[in-house]
Amino acid sequence: MNIIEVKDLSLAYEDGPRVLDGLSFTAEEGEALVFAGLSGSGKTTLCSCLCGILPRTEAVAFSGSVTVDGVDIPHAPLHECAQHIALVFQNPDDQLVCTAVEDELAFGLENLCVPPEEIRRRVDGTMAEFGLSGMALSDPAKLSGGQKKLVTIASTLILGPRVIVLDEPMTGLDAESRELVLNAVKRLLERGCTVVAVEHDLSLAPYADRILYLRDGKLHDKP
Repeated sequence: MNIIEVKDLSLAYEDGPRVLDGLSFTAEEGEALVFAGLSGSGKTTLCSCLCGILPRTEAVAFSGSVTVDGVDIPHAPLHECAQHIALVFQNPDDQLVCTAVEDELAFGLENLCVPPEEIRRRVDGTMAEFGLSGMALSDPAKLSGGQKKLVTIASTLILGPRVIVLDEPMTGLDAESRELVLNAVKRLLERGCTVVAVEHDLSLAPYADRILYLRDGKLHDKP
């Protein structure tokens, strides 16, 4: 069953050329789909379209459709989109907002008015799953690159989306931090999440069910 359906997606920034040009693809429930491409190929733009950030936040020419878990992403309220598909930014510092790991995980749930006892249960369970329990009171800003990525992945997953989008998840990480992120991706797939990653170096290729290549605004089956 397809959980993502993208049809004829095109986008151009104001007074600029098309960054995405007629993209169509699907992803099945529980699939790991990797989009590979060079810098400037439109990978981050694609992430933003999948999650509903675009076309909302910038003046763009947008056409086509993006449906995730039955939700019309470009037209649904952003808070509704976030309950079905979540984006983990390339730079975790752009996503972290709290001064303690446990508060970071609780933040989104508090905004959704989840009862405090349920927040505590979900925060404790998610920290245990991702090996974060021992740093519950640590400041995320002072963690290693890999640990920061774990926190951002955990803080998006805790909201219950069925699709996780990873924007260049290995950028700037050393070997130890990469291993932390790879293990986190493995756990996401074991949970049954659909994982969409955009990458430059194909670090997640061993976990991918499919790899598509983004070039000149279009998708290709080969590099």
